Amino acid sequence: MRFSHWRVVVGVILLILGALFLLQSFDLLPIGGWLWSIPFAIVGIAFLIVLLGGKQNWWAVIPGIILLDLALIIILGEFAPDFNNTYGGTIFLAGMALTFLIVYLFDTNKWWAIIPMGVLATSSAVAALEIGATFETGAIFFIGLAGTFALLAILPTGQPRMKWPWIPALVMLAIAALISIGSATALGYIWPAALILAGIFIISRSLIRR
Repeated sequence: MRFSHWRVVVGVILLILGALFLLQSFDLLPIGGWLWSIPFAIVGIAFLIVLLGGKQNWWAVIPGIILLDLALIIILGEFAPDFNNTYGGTIFLAGMALTFLIVYLFDTNKWWAIIPMGVLATSSAVAALEIGATFETGAIFFIGLAGTFALLAILPTGQPRMKWPWIPALVMLAIAALISIGSATALGYIWPAALILAGIFIISRSLIRR
């Protein structure tokens, strides 16, 4: 985006914000908590417009998505407070995960974004599962971390395929199995079996290569 175009965007944002607050000052606009979501949304969209300027503007997606995420949470807090109190944290973490996913999709050379994406997405899933959960969610967290490192080894990263992520992936799976062994849920049986199958797969693949 050219500098002159960026100034136009900033000018439009200021005009909209000024008009909104002026209408509120004259009591022409209903006052409510949701009103504060509008500035967050407008500025967030402005950052996403900057993102369209090219790969060098990848950083703009981070404040853009975060601000839109906050706008959504403010609106939910106003119109669906019970839902927001229950799932607000989950929605915020999911939005953060989406931020780093877009960073990676925008430029696959930034493979590091896969790690915070996976951690935040896993945390969001665990936060959702903990609501009324009757099983141990700690194992789910480590399973998500294992999947994160597996993605790092599988997805294109703009460089030779990395093998080291398989090590922490297997370690995380082992930790998940240890946590779930003492659980009375099906995880206590599924993950030890999954580890055995993974070990058989790795050994057989190594023997076939030889």
